[in-house]
Amino acid sequence: MVTDGSGGAIVLWNDDRTGPTRIYAQRINGDGVLQWNRRFDLFSQRVDATGARSWDPLGVPVCADSGDRVVAGAHCMASDGAGGAVLVFVDDVRVGFYAQHLDVTGSRLWNDDGTLIPTIGGGTDVVTDGEGGMWVATSDGRNGGYNVWVEHLNSSGYIVSVPGGIQVSNATNEQAIGDRFNSAASDGAGGVIVTWVDTRNGVDRDVFAQRVLGSGALDSNWPVNGTPYAPLPASRSIPPSSPTVTGRDHRLVRSEKRGHLVRYLCSARQRLPAIS
Repeated sequence: MVTDGSGGAIVLWNDDRTGPTRIYAQRINGDGVLQWNRRFDLFSQRVDATGARSWDPLGVPVCADSGDRVVAGAHCMASDGAGGAVLVFVDDVRVGFYAQHLDVTGSRLWNDDGTLIPTIGGGTDVVTDGEGGMWVATSDGRNGGYNVWVEHLNSSGYIVSVPGGIQVSNATNEQAIGDRFNSAASDGAGGVIVTWVDTRNGVDRDVFAQRVLGSGALDSNWPVNGTPYAPLPASRSIPPSSPTVTGRDHRLVRSEKRGHLVRYLCSARQRLPAIS
């Protein structure tokens, strides 16, 4: 704490109200009145194929009220397939992760201030469910070590997955979705395919994947705790592009170790011969 030179003071402190510790500052005048109240609202904009803004030139507020909000990671927004978008954001005033759906006109379709997703406590990866809802993949340490979870919100913005979320993997050691690359993709049938970095072998990192059906059940055709992308003896990270899934067609995945492409069939999680 230092003086502000006018009878008041400036205070600096560490604060973990939103999870990770951040540094906050505040100025108080000689009468004890707070002088700073800097908050950030979250806005969105749609840009058409010509580069023109389609919504309000100043952007569309994601929430109706004024608050302090930031995006929930690099992959917290996805197209809804109908000209709008679904997204997840962090609210530092109400303290939590919230979801919103903006339609093609920029109108909010869910709760004006977003839908709280109480189980999320880490980075997110968002994909549409193809029916106006969304899947949210996340990884956190709620059970001690880091594991992977998904939540499903329907077209009305209600959470329809089981209470606490769907645990995609609870293998030993830690599993975490990527923070630089997309970790989730629609399976083309209302469900989601999630990929993550996994240290279950206790030696190095591998990339695993799991499919969650539209019903919220884990696909019984896939191994419990996920199937390895490329079980080779070297560390790997999530590929620098989201798995592309069209219906039950194949997707392409690049192995860091060998530098070749490996194909997987989504419906049968079958690894096909490598292609250069």
